[in-house]
This record gives sequence, structure tokens and C-alpha cells, in this order.
Amino acid sequence: MGIGKLIVNRQKGGTWGKSVVQQLATDLQHEFPGIRGFSVQNLWYMRQFYLEYQGNKKLQPLVGEISWAKNMQIMSRCKDPLEREFYIRMTKKFGWTKNVLIHQIENKSYEKTLLGQTNFDKALTPKQRAQATIVCRIWCA
Repeated sequence: MGIGKLIVNRQKGGTWGKSVVQQLATDLQHEFPGIRGFSVQNLWYMRQFYLEYQGNKKLQPLVGEISWAKNMQIMSRCKDPLEREFYIRMTKKFGWTKNVLIHQIENKSYEKTLLGQTNFDKALTPKQRAQATIVCRIWCA
């Protein structure tokens, strides 16, 4: 998150804009030849990444457990911190590839997991539980 933080801090002073980020990308590419990831777009993503996760004590340590590409998919597609946490943890736990992660997000696995969590078995009789399950499947789908 170092470059993202640098960009954010410099922009607070009003001294950094698009042309400076363009120059930074060029300088980084010359300084680290053969190392990919220092495009202008990626620097803006680094800035966004920093802004999204700075101060989030729960998510900040988790994002380092999966790849940058997977983090970008989660950050761009999921806005809720709990949803982001779910996909980060599941990606790590099951070793999802980027394509599998995208499929899981598009398939709304987070929402489906939440819907599947009920206390029906503890709170209802077997007959009520069956009725509630049917109603939940109809209305929650």
C-alpha cells in the first residue's frame, strides 16, 4: 500500500494530479525494468486500494493473503466490507483462481451463503421449519 498512500498524501496538498501520476508510472517502469504492474491505471488502483482498506483493521491484514488480481476483482465488484471479507477468506481457503472467484461473485455466493444460514432448526418445530424453508426459498431467491 506504499505507493497508494504516497499518491493520496501528495494529493492532499493539491500538488499531484494526472500528469504527476503519469510521470511516476514512467519513472517506476524505468527504475524497475522487467517488473510489471506500474502502469498509470495500476497506480490509480493502488491509490483506490489504499483508500478502501486503510483503517479497516479486519480487512487490511487479509488482503495480503491473496493476489493483487483477485483483490482488484473483489474491490471493484464488492462494496460491502463483510462481502469483501467473505470472498477474500473463501478465495484463500479454497484456492480459487481469478476466474473461479469471478464466477462465485457473479453467482452471488455471499448472498446465497447468508440465506442458507437460519436458526430454523432451533426455533421451529419440524412442520414450521419445512414451511419456513419453502417460503424463504420462494421469497429470498
